[in-house]
Amino acid sequence: MMDSVSRSSYHVGGSLPIHATSYVTRKADTEFFEALKAGEFCYVLNSRQMGKSSLRVRTMQRLQADKVTCAFVDLTGIGKQGVTPEKWYSGLVSALVSSCQLSTKVNWRQWWRSQQEYSSPVQRLHLFIDEILLTEISSKIVIFIDEIDRVLSQDFSLDDFFALIRFFYNRRVDNPAYHRLTFALLGVATPSDLITDKTQTPFNIGRAIALQGFQPHEVQPLVTGLQGIVSDPQAAIATILDWTGGQPFLTQKLCQLVVQRIRNEEQPTPDSQIPTPQWIDHLVHTQIIRNWEAQDEPEHLKTIRDRLLRNPQKVGQLLGLYQQMLQQGTVKADGSPEQTELRLSGLVVQQHGMLRVYNRIYQQVFDLAWVEKQLSKLRPYSEAFNAWVASNWQDESRLLRGEALQDALTWAKHQHLSDLDYRFLATSQDLEKRVVQHRLAVKEEESQILATANETLNLAEQKARDELEKAKRAAKKIIGMGSIILTTSLAVAGIVSWQVRQAQRELAETNTVLSSVYSQISSNSSPFESLLQALKAGHQLQTLQQEHPAKPVVYTQVVSTLQEAIYNIREYNLFSGHNDRVLSVRFSPNGNRLASASADKTIKLWDANGTLLKTLKGHRNAVWSVNFSPDGKLLASTGNDGTIKVWNAETGTLIKSLQGHNPMLASVSFSPNGKVLSVTSWNGTIALFDLEQGKLLRIIQAHPDIAGDSSFSPDGKLLASASFDKTIKLWRVEDGKAVQTLTGHRDRLTRISFSPDGKTLVSASFDKTVKLWNVETGEVLKTFEGHSAPVRSVSFNSTGRVLASASEDGTIKLWDLLAEEDIEPQTLKGHTGHVSDVAFSPDGKLLASASADHTVRLWNLAGIEPRVVEGHQGRIWSTKFSPSGKLLASSSADGAVKLWRVEDESSTPPLTLLRTLMGHQGNVWNVSFSSDSQTIASVGEEGSIKLWDANTGKLLTTLTGQHDRLARVSFSPDNKLLASADANGTVNLWNVAQKSLLRTHPGRQG
Repeated sequence: MMDSVSRSSYHVGGSLPIHATSYVTRKADTEFFEALKAGEFCYVLNSRQMGKSSLRVRTMQRLQADKVTCAFVDLTGIGKQGVTPEKWYSGLVSALVSSCQLSTKVNWRQWWRSQQEYSSPVQRLHLFIDEILLTEISSKIVIFIDEIDRVLSQDFSLDDFFALIRFFYNRRVDNPAYHRLTFALLGVATPSDLITDKTQTPFNIGRAIALQGFQPHEVQPLVTGLQGIVSDPQAAIATILDWTGGQPFLTQKLCQLVVQRIRNEEQPTPDSQIPTPQWIDHLVHTQIIRNWEAQDEPEHLKTIRDRLLRNPQKVGQLLGLYQQMLQQGTVKADGSPEQTELRLSGLVVQQHGMLRVYNRIYQQVFDLAWVEKQLSKLRPYSEAFNAWVASNWQDESRLLRGEALQDALTWAKHQHLSDLDYRFLATSQDLEKRVVQHRLAVKEEESQILATANETLNLAEQKARDELEKAKRAAKKIIGMGSIILTTSLAVAGIVSWQVRQAQRELAETNTVLSSVYSQISSNSSPFESLLQALKAGHQLQTLQQEHPAKPVVYTQVVSTLQEAIYNIREYNLFSGHNDRVLSVRFSPNGNRLASASADKTIKLWDANGTLLKTLKGHRNAVWSVNFSPDGKLLASTGNDGTIKVWNAETGTLIKSLQGHNPMLASVSFSPNGKVLSVTSWNGTIALFDLEQGKLLRIIQAHPDIAGDSSFSPDGKLLASASFDKTIKLWRVEDGKAVQTLTGHRDRLTRISFSPDGKTLVSASFDKTVKLWNVETGEVLKTFEGHSAPVRSVSFNSTGRVLASASEDGTIKLWDLLAEEDIEPQTLKGHTGHVSDVAFSPDGKLLASASADHTVRLWNLAGIEPRVVEGHQGRIWSTKFSPSGKLLASSSADGAVKLWRVEDESSTPPLTLLRTLMGHQGNVWNVSFSSDSQTIASVGEEGSIKLWDANTGKLLTTLTGQHDRLARVSFSPDNKLLASADANGTVNLWNVAQKSLLRTHPGRQG
């Protein structure tokens, strides 16, 4: 038995020795060898420890036996720290010289230096293979490059290297010597990872070698190693494969563990000769799964773990997808980046169009408990999230509210989360909206109470009339008693009548204020409803003013609300007519026309009133970009058909069609003098065309990835380009030379634009931010964060003060560059799909937007700008004027109530902070003044009501009782009672003097 054991050669970790008896020959061995021998370019891209290196070693041996020269380059040896293109390519040549044994035939270092002055590193590699390698070696040559994914860690693009491989393949037509040369690439990556330029990729001419796990009919070498050690090697290997799924590393390791465990038995028993499935199960649990991090030698499971968790921004999405797979068993394969990343980790495999966990060992090591633990470390809201999921998504008490929700949404902006995470956050937002609706319900309750009070006042008025009639009748009967009694009675009736009129006026004023409150509550969710309520309040105020001036607090409240409602209503017109996504929109220089480009292959010309003037047809595919010439006479368009078309902007007639430099063109823009067109493309290049002669001036090799946009500086001397490679580059127009590169965005750039004075540049990115750059120094002046999805477009207004940004979150934001820090931008809502593009009218009064909802919308930007007051450290939940109109109270998520003095209308600032009232724990939802302005009531998240002295800021009392989450509080006119309402619409009445709860009015159920 021991002789048999010594002959076994299970090998765990690294390449198997060339004569290892446990090497398992798979289908890939035959495919790889035969394809390379036939001169095909091949690549083996798979997860780690799947046997790629062992496959290479065996294939090289077989090829060399057939007189094929095999060169080997391990990119790990070239390194990545401080490696320049010069060093990288010279390292490649050094490895080729060494492995092909050419060092005695050529002094490659001297040759390399001699070419340095005349050619780039990639050109020297080309010359080396053409002039030296193919000349000195007359046989077939296969160049194996291992660890090809190392190119991803370099600070420079290696697209040219992959393009060179394709070039060598294409050279076979003209130079037969290249039939002798081919390449084999091995590593942990996908073709799309390795090269972004799909037009130059060699992977669409090469052959992918699928490296599968060990299949039962292939594992005879492993069975041989168990012979003489176990009584039934076939049964043992079947159990091992049941655990490993044929994963090469784990299968070799488990076979080795079986042999070692039996070999270490001091007195082997017959049972040790028969490792039952239960025996192997126990071995797997004790030696691999249990305490796996300590036993993972050589590292395998840790490698999978580290690849899963290496990217903090994507780990949530990866774990969420994997969690779904564990729960459902399989997930339909869709080729998404997240699924690809899971496959490259080795954790999952694709079979019959479905993804599943590779094997039982992975399933038990990286189980649901492990996933939950990692997600708990990741999510700031993990406890609430887990409890919500455990309730089968029914327990709304576990959803986030207030500041906790806002913090979670802020955190989520920079993460790629699972679908369940996004569902949790969306459900939390829905609950928050329902809370607002409950507040409206409370207001309706208040309205009903006021209506009841109105009825009471009417009865009082009738009673006063009755008293007056009685007094008159009494006066007739006892006229002899003199005029004194009559006068007294009439005076009493007059006082009662005055009181009734006063009560009626106060009721009317309250109703007016109530309408303005309705307007404020609905301003975010429904701007038009907000405007209707504000107009209603304005009409009520106008009626009040006809009789007598309204109280300052009423007047201020209504006017402020009306201004805010008008400020928020911006949509001016809607242009419908396209049959697909609208991708680009531009105003003519005189502002009279609007051009829109769409994925429906058309361009439409509109007047400012939304009347469709012309539909321009000619493109054979989606039209990505459209732009007017500076004089407004021409219109240029481009898109996915590879052409640039120039139209007469007045008649819509096609003037000329230019063939682009790439089949996929991204954007088109005119130079300031209207003579040059800049066109960006999907292969990262920018072409400059002479418009008058219709000829290509030059092509700028700008970026290694898609060049999404370009923009001329106002003086026409510079051209800026934005790319999916996350950079902005500035070029001299006269010679196409690079001036500088701007870096700072974390994801792909989509759009750029110069300010009118040319001193600043603005950029939009998939990282959900907008950045403002100093053109001269290249530094970031400001970063604007606020969108919840990639930003697609950005534009300056004519003065350069305001920026408009358009996002996939369906909103447009207006950023005031002169505003103070942390001032929220104005947000325009209306589109029901991604907003693709925005453009200001020349006078800056209108903004046009293009959207995936097939529409163009026009927004009116003229309006009253609101005053801004800073002071709180968190979101402001409530503001209230005192009855006198001289004070303003505000409550915030920072736990504070602030009291402000209202200054004169012309004063700067308009408010002066008098004092800050601290005492609540967490959010302070609402504040209210007593009718005499002496007391302030506030309700906090912790469920208490606090009464404060408005003059001194002293805490007078705290009211607590049975309630849900308190939402609002209000004094009675005589200040003796206090009404509070919770989120469910339940109203509590309190006796202020006795600090006691009088009664409760239940809210609506369901």
